[in-house]
Amino acid sequence: MSLKEFIEKRVTLFFILSVMILIAQARHAIQLVLIEGVMMLIAFTSDAIDSSRPAVLLLIGGAVLLIYVLAVLFLWLGQVSESKKMTAQLHQLQQNAERNEID
Repeated sequence: MSLKEFIEKRVTLFFILSVMILIAQARHAIQLVLIEGVMMLIAFTSDAIDSSRPAVLLLIGGAVLLIYVLAVLFLWLGQVSESKKMTAQLHQLQQNAERNEID
């Protein structure tokens, strides 16, 4: 493999990963906008919620945002924990493979 091919493959991989990250971020933004929209629709159509007061709408929007951020944070923490476990397992597997090659 030439240096040019090596660089082209790395650039292509970097581009694909960048696009995937942008899509994930856009997905999160769309989810948040849809959730906020549904909550505001409920607030405006419900007689039990006084939607004529801006403070009430701000509190509802802030609460939804806070819950969404916490949910994403907890999911991220779970993924970090799982990735650490998998990394430890891969290191163990690699060490076992190296020991078997030596023997």
